[in-house]
Amino acid sequence: MEKVKIAEFRSRLKEYVDRVADKHEEVILTNAKSGEHRNVVLISEERYKELMNAARLKEYIDIIHRNEELIKKTENIDLIKND
Repeated sequence: MEKVKIAEFRSRLKEYVDRVADKHEEVILTNAKSGEHRNVVLISEERYKELMNAARLKEYIDIIHRNEELIKKTENIDLIKND
């Protein structure tokens, strides 16, 4: 992952965009403004979609785990009622 200042990125925009899109490289665009670092990361659309799918999958897995816990609690309540 390469770090590039915004000014350099602007002057070589096509080159960086081609590298990100074609070679799936990631580029960190650095922007120091008023002493604050406000960096952004440039990634390919394909990589972005992969990250979004992974995030959604994690959400689904969390929902499944919560539902499993609710089912176990419900089964325990049913067992207590039947005793």
